[in-house]
Amino acid sequence: MNGRKDIFEPREPFHIVAVLNECLVNFTPLEHIEAQLHDIIKSLVLQNVSQLTIYEANGRVLGRFSQRFKKKGVQFLVLYAIFKRENGSIELCLEPNANAAMSIYFINHMHARQIFDIPHPCLYEYTSKATQTINGTHDKRVQYQIPSSECITQPLVEDYACTIDKCRVRMPQVVIVCRLSLQGAICYILKWLLLDVALNPSGLYIKFSSLIGAICKNVASRLLGSVAIIYPFGKCGIPPWFLAESELYQFFDFGPLVFQEALETFNTTERKFGK
Repeated sequence: MNGRKDIFEPREPFHIVAVLNECLVNFTPLEHIEAQLHDIIKSLVLQNVSQLTIYEANGRVLGRFSQRFKKKGVQFLVLYAIFKRENGSIELCLEPNANAAMSIYFINHMHARQIFDIPHPCLYEYTSKATQTINGTHDKRVQYQIPSSECITQPLVEDYACTIDKCRVRMPQVVIVCRLSLQGAICYILKWLLLDVALNPSGLYIKFSSLIGAICKNVASRLLGSVAIIYPFGKCGIPPWFLAESELYQFFDFGPLVFQEALETFNTTERKFGK
């Protein structure tokens, strides 16, 4: 298999990226996201995952964590360390440590902009050209460049791309996109009808336009059999280099069962290595 590890041999991913969709964060109580995140961390530690990167565009989840630890004299944290104690308990600690069972990184849309200022350009001699026909009123031939694995995994580029606030992380094997569930959307609507109709009449269009969009995507996914929905990558989305060697999974839910299902799929299916 191109010199790679047997695709059906059990694998343990050491770096997972969780992408929290904007609607999921906006329409789900932050305390619920925090509780689910703690359960997810405990589950991943037991599965020997050593690094977890949480991408959330506006940094609200990180803000929630930071506010909790300000009382302990911590002003702003990006990296947390998770320790597995001898008695089996799993604890969140404030200081990075080499003996941690897992390291957690929080990133937002500002980190994604690194790729546009990267000092090591892609080596275009390692790219191949492909031509695609776009069907429409007038068929149009479009040519684009496809970077090879050698180009994507240049050591200097990979080192720069995988440094988050001076912390070096590995290239992820799994990227999990978590979107708002249909149940979560209905709960938000009911809460708005019961509590917010008289308290916050402004901003109705902005909130509900994105909420309706999330519901339509969820329903479309159910009716069309898990239809692929492209998540924004690049300037306003997850850093695109995270897809170089990873498997991408998408769920309309957020919790330990989602991550467990993704890891089971990762361990039992053929890897595409970002292709």
